Amino acid sequence: MPSFSIPSPSVVYVLYDTRIALQNRALPAWLTSNFHYTHRLVDITEPDVDQEFAVYAGAFPAGTVNLGGNSAPPALADNPRSNYVVAVAPDADGDGVPDLVDNCPNASNSAQFDSDLDGPGDACDPPFDSFGYRLTVDGGPGGPAYQFQDISGTGTAI
Repeated sequence: MPSFSIPSPSVVYVLYDTRIALQNRALPAWLTSNFHYTHRLVDITEPDVDQEFAVYAGAFPAGTVNLGGNSAPPALADNPRSNYVVAVAPDADGDGVPDLVDNCPNASNSAQFDSDLDGPGDACDPPFDSFGYRLTVDGGPGGPAYQFQDISGTGTAI
């Protein structure tokens, strides 16, 4: 059984040869139980080759990731043409969103909400007070100074 180690939480992508699906064959259980289909395809086009790979993704904690073979059950053993490629993207907060595209890579926020459209995700924003304002810290030249940020759109801060 193929396996590899990852040093931190990561999103593991499996690009699976689509010829298996074209032959109406079942996908291996290791793929369907640990990964979800992303509805994305990678097309390989070279002279005499035009092949698509379906992209599956799964979030894994640090440690060993076990995969399976091309013909692992319930796929058929007479499946010599199928193969797959594996890619790993670090995910420090373990939310299933790779750090490279995570709007808050150090706080788990799989939905990636950014209600105030400031760039960082809501999970990275300071909490609201009872008036709808956030308490932020400005670490400028004079040292830390607390400021209120108007996110209610009223134009005033208390």
